[in-house]
Amino acid sequence: MSMEQIYIIGHKNPDTDSIASALAYAEFKKKTDSRNVIPARAGVINNQTGFILKKLNIPAPVFLADIRTKVSDVMIKNVIFCRENSCLNDALQIFLRSRIQFLPVVNDKKEPVGLLTLETVTGNLLKLLESSKIYTSISLIRKVIRAEAIGKLEKEDELFKGEIILTTGSLENIVETLKRSEKIPKIIVTDDRYSILTKLNQFDIKLIIFANNNNPPHEVVQYARKRKILLLRTPLNSTKATVLLKQSIPVPVFYTKKFSTIHYSKDLTETHDILGDQEQKGIMVLDDQGTLCGIITKGELVKSSSKKAILVDHNEISQAVDGIEQASVIEIVDHHRLSPINTVKPITFINYPVGSTSTIIAMQFKNSCIEPERSTARLLISGILSDTVILRSPTTTRSDTEMVKWLNHFARMDYRQFAVEFFKAGSKVDYKDVEKIIFQDFKNYEAGNSRIGMGQIEIIGFSEFHKHKAKLLHALQKMNEEGDYKLLGLLLTDISIETSLLLILGKDNLLNKLPYNKLNPNLYELKGVISRKQQLMPTLLKMFE
Repeated sequence: MSMEQIYIIGHKNPDTDSIASALAYAEFKKKTDSRNVIPARAGVINNQTGFILKKLNIPAPVFLADIRTKVSDVMIKNVIFCRENSCLNDALQIFLRSRIQFLPVVNDKKEPVGLLTLETVTGNLLKLLESSKIYTSISLIRKVIRAEAIGKLEKEDELFKGEIILTTGSLENIVETLKRSEKIPKIIVTDDRYSILTKLNQFDIKLIIFANNNNPPHEVVQYARKRKILLLRTPLNSTKATVLLKQSIPVPVFYTKKFSTIHYSKDLTETHDILGDQEQKGIMVLDDQGTLCGIITKGELVKSSSKKAILVDHNEISQAVDGIEQASVIEIVDHHRLSPINTVKPITFINYPVGSTSTIIAMQFKNSCIEPERSTARLLISGILSDTVILRSPTTTRSDTEMVKWLNHFARMDYRQFAVEFFKAGSKVDYKDVEKIIFQDFKNYEAGNSRIGMGQIEIIGFSEFHKHKAKLLHALQKMNEEGDYKLLGLLLTDISIETSLLLILGKDNLLNKLPYNKLNPNLYELKGVISRKQQLMPTLLKMFE
């Protein structure tokens, strides 16, 4: 049984602090907790963070677009199945060996064509034991009773209806039995009663099976050849051979075509209604090519549970990875305002009014007397300096500064110079993809029943922005039509002069309340403003109060 996985994940459109927090907290948890934690991200890594991870030689967290439990998370992957060219005996052997009750039947491409259940197979077997008639082929008979051919065989794979006749009793009784039987080809099972065989000329005999590896004399072989009767020899006795003959019927005779399938990428919740049906023992899981790759049974569904998550650098549903409502949030570490988030059980919630979640993670290491790895110390310093704009943002606290100094005992780096480098790398903006610019660090905020969307990018100089302002504004207008925002904007921050420009959409009665210098319609200058969280959003949110 695999160990339960817990994802440590930040907000959508993650910034450096979000990525650094997920990676560093995963290291902390691995040193203090026996559970299996996985650092994850809910979006694309931006230029600044990418530069930092590359310089520090740290792999990016795993990308998790959706945290809902998928069919692929709980399905049985090592699927036991049988081929449609198999026979009843093959299916019985699988059921006996594997102790399963749900057996998919597939074609040569491994596409599901039918379903066998233990109940169906055993029920049909009991009926077969009461009858002497079968529907099979020579090749299936040979496989089941381990027979070898005597002479030439033709059309081995051709299916036919036949009736099994044992040569027990007198010749008169055998003849009387044959006269009473249906006019279908006969399969004679005998030991060594060769003389009887040549006296059954008036009957349609398709096959004679010699039990106990008996070898018929030459005249019997010649007789069979003239009448085009096929001959087989089996090491089994006649009783055992007869029982197994009835298990040579191909599985398509028994399987049902009433079965359910589901794609491996679907949400597990979609299986609930299907498996709620008492007749459904399980669901076949298909891959992109429509071939069988797993099964979901009621037992697996009962054992399954929602994925577990630790949220870092946010505590808002609107900013969380898709499907968070179906996950179990077991812990939150954050430095933002509180937003309603419901949990089934009490959880650990660490929230400090500091400039960075990386500061809080560093405090966890320090308070637990655990030394972070050198690369982790450097990563946490990067997260703090990024969110506090090299400790110049109004969000900066004494704790942020103290944690940078403490971490540098292990990092041993010129962190200010490194910060200048990664801010410069992050300021390179490709205006060809304006939507990517807006969503690079975009967050949704709820103000009562109103919705505010605000992106932020850090640049050096505004000259390039002015050349592409119209394209950015058009992209915002398109977003606004689809998203029903009361205010929607992009904050462009020049950290070199500690000033921002705000490109924003909204109704005039709201825009007229903005306490900033209006440069032209939809564009405002925010001198001294570099923090979206501390300086811009409180102002906007207060307007709605």
